Amino acid sequence: MKPLSTPADIERHLADHRLALLYIKAPHCGVCHAVQPKVARLLQDWPQVAAATADIAEMPEMAGRFHALTVPLVMLFADGKEVWRAARFIRLQELQDALAIWVRQI
Repeated sequence: MKPLSTPADIERHLADHRLALLYIKAPHCGVCHAVQPKVARLLQDWPQVAAATADIAEMPEMAGRFHALTVPLVMLFADGKEVWRAARFIRLQELQDALAIWVRQI
């Protein structure tokens, strides 16, 4: 997953890819650190999905932009529109199911 460091980078990432995943994390979040490698491994089977990470501590304005009330937050975007999200407790099977649906549609 590609690390993004500015709001402009995030917006460009979402605009440049038909299917984009955004993983929002915090530096002192144990769940974030535990879940990120699992999401990254799952995404290896989905090369059509451009995945990126962003640290909410570095960009607190993301909380308002993405309604990020807790982390980790995983969001899937299709053609720039949010189509799936999960926060705090990320069910990898649900993410995989969403990827399967959206990869077929895009």
